[in-house]
Amino acid sequence: MNNLFKNIVLFLVMSVSLLAAKGDYFVTAQWLKDNIEKENLLILDARGKKSDFMKGHIPGAVLTSWPAFSKMDGNASTNKEWGVLKDRSDLEKSLQSVGLNNDSEVIVYTDSLNGFGEGARLLWMLKYAGFDNVKLLDGGIASWKNAEGKTANFGKRVAPGNYTIKNFNKKLVISTKSLNSNLKSYSILDTREAAEYNGEKNYGESKNGRIPGSKNIFYKDFLDEEGKLKSKKEVDSLIAESGLDTSKTIIPYCTGGIRSSMGWLAMMTYGYDAANYDSSFAGWTLAGMPLEN
Repeated sequence: MNNLFKNIVLFLVMSVSLLAAKGDYFVTAQWLKDNIEKENLLILDARGKKSDFMKGHIPGAVLTSWPAFSKMDGNASTNKEWGVLKDRSDLEKSLQSVGLNNDSEVIVYTDSLNGFGEGARLLWMLKYAGFDNVKLLDGGIASWKNAEGKTANFGKRVAPGNYTIKNFNKKLVISTKSLNSNLKSYSILDTREAAEYNGEKNYGESKNGRIPGSKNIFYKDFLDEEGKLKSKKEVDSLIAESGLDTSKTIIPYCTGGIRSSMGWLAMMTYGYDAANYDSSFAGWTLAGMPLEN
């Protein structure tokens, strides 16, 4: 009986711990329904398409997209900085333009199953820019509708925010130079499709292939059939099957740091050390770094 009691207690402690871990980065649709009237709440619709936004969005949400905060000159095959975050001053202005204040509480959502990890990208960006009070709606817009949350079909005027970037959290990102010079010190996670990983196709990068030594877990494999982050047990299983070495800092990458943000978020949620490579394969190939096929 004593052993049974200890096992029950251990199970409950582990369950609470895992829920707390996920709660550090995610909220449920029910939480958002219960808190949607909070005065300092800022909801960001990361889908990026006005047509989707006007068909139905969470009331009070501000439409935005990852390119609004990124360097988008040229494309993935011509500019090694394509897709990386803007420099400090420009990034700060872009953050203020969506109404971000120093005391905001931010909830980001997207279309989890049909997107590219845009919500995770915005969450990573905000944390990198020193803004920690941000979480992702688990399951995205679909979870809101499934919870019978009301939707709106009109936008609103956004008052500029006052957020100022005091310090960047540089532990959350890695540069091409740093990654290449210490390649074997990291565990590299390719979050692209298997065909991209195997060098059979790309999304506009100047070359095909992969970063040497990288392991492949497609970013959508971290999500369940409802677009919610899978359990730690399921994520651990994906990691084990891939051969990813979790004793090292994990560096997720994709084409331009969007899909990789979902890999970064999955790692961070369940206690792994990770840094997003936002230059990703586009920057890696343009910098002439070594490849595997």
